[in-house]
Amino acid sequence: MKLQDKKEETSSPNTDSTGMPPKTVICDDFEAMSQYCADLICGAVKKKPDLLLCLAAGNTAIRTYQILKKRSGCGQTDFSRAEFVELDEWLDLDDESENVQKLLRVAAH
Repeated sequence: MKLQDKKEETSSPNTDSTGMPPKTVICDDFEAMSQYCADLICGAVKKKPDLLLCLAAGNTAIRTYQILKKRSGCGQTDFSRAEFVELDEWLDLDDESENVQKLLRVAAH
C-alpha cells in the first residue's frame, strides 16, 4: 500500500510544533500501519542520521521493528549513527516480560 493511499484526517484541536493540527492516519490493516510507521522512522533517520529514537514496548511495535531490521540488513536504511532509548528504561518494571529488550529479540526472529 502506498502512502498516498492512506486516509488522513485532522480532528484534534491541539497543534504540533509547526502550529498545525496533528494528523491521524488510518491504515487498512496492521501490516499497512507497521509499514507506515517504518516509513516514518526511516524518513526521519534519512533526514537526521544521528536521530535519537525512543523504542516502545508492547506487541504493537514488533512488526515495525521487523521491517526496520530488514531495511537495515539490506542497506536500505542506515541506523549506525542513530541512538536508541528504551521507553521502559525510565520505569522500574517488576515484570520484564514485555520490556523492549525482549520484544526486540522477538522481532529479530
